[in-house]
Amino acid sequence: MPDKRDLVTGFCDDANRLIGELNNAFLELEQGKVEAERFNEAFRNAHSLKSEAAFLDFTSLAHLAHELEDILQLMRDGKVKPEKEVIDLCFQAVDTMKEMIGMVESGNRDDAVDATDVLESLRRWKQPDGPIAVAEVDPKAALFRITDFERGLIAEARERGEQLYRAICTISPASPMKYPRAYLVVNNLEMISNVVKVYPSLDSEDDAAFSRFVIFYTTNKPEQDLRGAFAVDEIENVDIEEVDYRMYLSGQVSEDLQSRLRVERPNSGLSVRMDSRILDESLGYLDELKIRVHDIDGLLTGKVDSERAAEQMLSKLSEIARISSGVERALRQARLAPIGQVFERFSRLVRDLGASLEKQAELKINGSELNIDRSIIEVINDPLLHLIRNSVDHGIELPEERSSSGKSPTGKIFVDASIEAGNLTIIIEDDGSGIDEQQVRQRAEELGMDAEQELLDILCTPGFSTSATVSDISGRGVGMDLIYDKVVNVLGGRISIDNRPGRGVRFTLTMPLNGGILKLLVMRSREYTFALPRRHILEVAPLEEGDIQTVTEGTSEGRKMYRGSYPVILLRTSRMKQRPEGESTGWNGNYAVLISYLGAEACLVVDELVLEEDLPEGEIQLGSELLPYLYECYRSGKLKEYLYLSPAVVSV
Repeated sequence: MPDKRDLVTGFCDDANRLIGELNNAFLELEQGKVEAERFNEAFRNAHSLKSEAAFLDFTSLAHLAHELEDILQLMRDGKVKPEKEVIDLCFQAVDTMKEMIGMVESGNRDDAVDATDVLESLRRWKQPDGPIAVAEVDPKAALFRITDFERGLIAEARERGEQLYRAICTISPASPMKYPRAYLVVNNLEMISNVVKVYPSLDSEDDAAFSRFVIFYTTNKPEQDLRGAFAVDEIENVDIEEVDYRMYLSGQVSEDLQSRLRVERPNSGLSVRMDSRILDESLGYLDELKIRVHDIDGLLTGKVDSERAAEQMLSKLSEIARISSGVERALRQARLAPIGQVFERFSRLVRDLGASLEKQAELKINGSELNIDRSIIEVINDPLLHLIRNSVDHGIELPEERSSSGKSPTGKIFVDASIEAGNLTIIIEDDGSGIDEQQVRQRAEELGMDAEQELLDILCTPGFSTSATVSDISGRGVGMDLIYDKVVNVLGGRISIDNRPGRGVRFTLTMPLNGGILKLLVMRSREYTFALPRRHILEVAPLEEGDIQTVTEGTSEGRKMYRGSYPVILLRTSRMKQRPEGESTGWNGNYAVLISYLGAEACLVVDELVLEEDLPEGEIQLGSELLPYLYECYRSGKLKEYLYLSPAVVSV
């Protein structure tokens, strides 16, 4: 019988796919596509989600899917019309189920998410005169939902000497646009502080949920300097409180970095749906490899004609090289996924954000079927999300403005993906107002920048914004530096901009497809700084007294072991088993790094965790082996400041 953890992993994959399909179905229903097959498909997806959740005893998720299924049944039977009010409620249910699935993926129960309000709303909708209940945010609830990544941001802020604050903002109940006001406050704060978390998340864009919202942020500025960020119309009350770091950080800051680096076992990697043909191809290569190994064994043991042994050996090695290339090609094919996985959430984003800003906008997507490496998908998600959000927020005009300038009241945003000559090109274009270049250059001059440089260079300057004061709407510069970092620095790509004042703007992102993204952890041990691929790291933990013991009996007698389970290895200046005279033992480092490679596990002791870095795999080359298992590391021919540590070091 399959391990339940494997069943849960498979369930989460299926559930996320079903959630995406439900989102698309409700978008189409809202747009008037009310064909019977669309209702049937949405109903089947909700039913499948309910059944799979119930099988694994995720009862809260199953109950919510069941209620959504009932609403879809009423729509299918013509008893409920798919109008905005009920579609909004369905989206709220879908968002709650997605949050539940996220809890399950992180090892928690689905009932860790409170679905009481949305369940009641769905049930009341089934009653002819029942009102729809609107959930109210409990500002204390966010205190216990800090993720590992957010905890890491807080830890880094404490190291910089910043204070942590919690702001609870209340918007007038009569305000028709709560979400955009919350969005504006967060944008204002991002320009003068470091926003860690917003609750509810701005991704939800459910206007009613933002009657009261909470922002966690860090800064070293006095409170009075930040009050202006909250000076937004119809914000009735702002309660700012300094928060003790100890409420969110237990132990030393290094432990928070550790929590960001820890990899859950045993299901630590991405879940990949593999085409059976790729699996068959890989197994075929392995069968070939076994035959070639058998042939080489015959050559080495003299079972074949020795006169031609050298020639045959070279031939066999050449065949092995061909086989390894085939295996690599098959496995890289298995890592591919349709870029539509990124695009599928954008239609919902444009719909919700446009409605909250009282704008009419629609998204046109081309190229969703293209397959690219999953690690690249992870990197480009945030840049695309930010550019599309900017198009709705800052590019598309209000309907009356568009009409007065001879445009259609509904703005259009286009996303087009294509692959040519080994490069992925993504174009994000809108038919909005474009960028006021004169205003951008004037603002650059006010900030002491070179106002004559290229427009894109100004926009991508960290912290640049066209906003003159924190109470104005933020300009396109906010976040552009992050987009530049992801596309140019991480992926080795380039960005171009085509600005057409009054007619819109086009951003073109071009990225090489020469492999995936290699995530590295850079560490220091004694005088050596080196990087190790994250995929081979099981866990990073502070080294405490008593963690390392010497085995006193058995086959490992005399061997140093970490917590009795992992052989301890240390970097040496030679491959000798015995430590050269005068060489430091290295047992007294600060961190234990648990490494797994080809079925072997060991503990590497290091002094310092330096940073994490993402690099395009295809741009990395290894040079000479300067020390055992330590190689020179190059990116596109340029020597990196650290060495590359081979995970084969576990064999020491």
